[in-house]
Amino acid sequence: IGLWDWQLETDELQWSAEQERIYGLAQGTFSGRSAEFMAFMHPEDLERSLQNMALLREGKDIKMEFRIILASGDVRWIYAISRPTLNEAGQLVRTTGANIDVTEIKRAEQRLIEVNEAQRRFVSDAAHELRAPLTGIRGNLSLIARYPDMPIEDRVEAAQESEREVGRLTRLIADLLATARGQRPESQFLEEIRLERVLLEAWRGARSLSERRRFDLGALEACLASGDPDALKQLVLSLLENAVKYTPDDGTVRLELRVVDGFAQITVSDTGAGIEPEDLPKVFDRFYRTDRAR
Repeated sequence: IGLWDWQLETDELQWSAEQERIYGLAQGTFSGRSAEFMAFMHPEDLERSLQNMALLREGKDIKMEFRIILASGDVRWIYAISRPTLNEAGQLVRTTGANIDVTEIKRAEQRLIEVNEAQRRFVSDAAHELRAPLTGIRGNLSLIARYPDMPIEDRVEAAQESEREVGRLTRLIADLLATARGQRPESQFLEEIRLERVLLEAWRGARSLSERRRFDLGALEACLASGDPDALKQLVLSLLENAVKYTPDDGTVRLELRVVDGFAQITVSDTGAGIEPEDLPKVFDRFYRTDRAR
């Protein structure tokens, strides 16, 4: 919390050492003039701040938030409060106040807004995707029920289509459950594992995801690690499934394991479209999807 004292008649502004630190100044380097203080003001908050400065001169109490731009270019959020001081004649002679750096709170609030919006969008998209296979299953069952004399080939085709939709629905539900589990960490029992064997099992399972992509198994270096084999297998399967999803027919999905400086480096690569540069910083955000249509 930075403290300040403004002598209105002389325009002398005194700052505490903490006030100078908040504004990115070395102790004792503030000029003591209100003009230098206003020079820190963010352009979008300048007019409102000038209005509040006028209210200060009228002896009003002020509570406000505004942004400042430090010499380094860093933008900080400030919560300011002030109180006027009157002389024995009731005339305003000075006003004192405090500045509180609330930047981290503001950033956390913005982050919470973004996460809530992402979660809302994810739930909406998930409901949309769950509805599609259910519609297909219902439609095929309705056909079978309405036309008992349907040719056996058509009946088999409707049943097979329903089976495919059930598989799709099962995968969607598994994805949702995996996301939900990520919100509340569960106890994991770590054990000594041969990581290359876990990856080999995941690779063998992933090959059934598509017959139209080529699965290339790169080097799987021997690696003894401590971990949860089921969770690690699921992790690699998720990466491989994503690679398959975004790789065109006749494309290649590749899995490798190398030991680099004592760490296991797992690489899943593909010949698909890749991720746009602007989406890269968000790939680990919960609920984030680069494909807005999903």
